[in-house]
Amino acid sequence: MEKIFLWVSGQGWSEFTTNDKAELEKRGISIHDRAIIGDHAIIGDGAIIGDGARIDNNEVVKSIVRCGSKHVVSWWGKDEIQIGCKKFTIKKWLEHYTSVGHSEEYDDTQIAEYGGYIKMIASYAETLNKPDTIPPPKTTGVEKP
Repeated sequence: MEKIFLWVSGQGWSEFTTNDKAELEKRGISIHDRAIIGDHAIIGDGAIIGDGARIDNNEVVKSIVRCGSKHVVSWWGKDEIQIGCKKFTIKKWLEHYTSVGHSEEYDDTQIAEYGGYIKMIASYAETLNKPDTIPPPKTTGVEKP
C-alpha cells in the first residue's frame, strides 16, 4: 500500500492510499505507464521520470547529472547549472566557480573537479545551441533499415 497526496479544495493536501481505487476513480485520477502530465504541472523532489520521457512537442529531455566528490551537479537543458543548493547561469558559474568553491569550503582539487564539470556542460550546451551541428529531430516515426 502506497500513499499519495491530493489537493482538496478548501482543505489543502490530503493523504490517500493508492489501493483506494474507488476514491481515485471518483476523482478521475489514473497514473500509469504512458501517463500524461498537463501544462504547468510541478513534479516534486524525489520524483523519478523514466527512460524515454518526453516534454512538450515530443522533445527529448536533455540533461547531465553527475555525483561529484562533494555535491551533485545537474543541468537540465537550460542556461543554468545547479551544484548542491547553488544554482547560477552557465556564464556566472564559469566566471565565479573558484570563488564559490572557496566560499563553500571546497579544496583546490574539488574546485578543479567542479570547474571541469562546469566547462563540460558549457561546451555541450553551446553545441546544442548551434543548429547546424545537430541533426534535425525525426518526426516521421520509425525509419526503415
